[in-house]
Amino acid sequence: MTASQTFIVSELDKVVGKFSAIQIRYEFISFDNTHHIEVLPAVIFKQNEAYIAAENALRFAFIEKFPHENIAFGTEDSLYNLTKPCYEKKGLLYEVNELRLSHQLL
Repeated sequence: MTASQTFIVSELDKVVGKFSAIQIRYEFISFDNTHHIEVLPAVIFKQNEAYIAAENALRFAFIEKFPHENIAFGTEDSLYNLTKPCYEKKGLLYEVNELRLSHQLL
């Protein structure tokens, strides 16, 4: 794992710890040096001001440390869909909500 990947995973662990109702998946694309991060659910990604501030802080810290690499955040309706994530983490409340939904479907 590169220094930039280690940095991202460490920071994403902190984000999930702070926002336990989310799931994050991460994929690195080496040919264009881009780190893709998918955040679910979309409502938190798009509307939660505290989450948006945390994402921006992570983005700016990453750019400062790794100016020759790219970082992109998205959600389920984004143009890019992750195909081979190297990291995935669900917050406790995300798992509870997921379980509740699956029981409702039964």
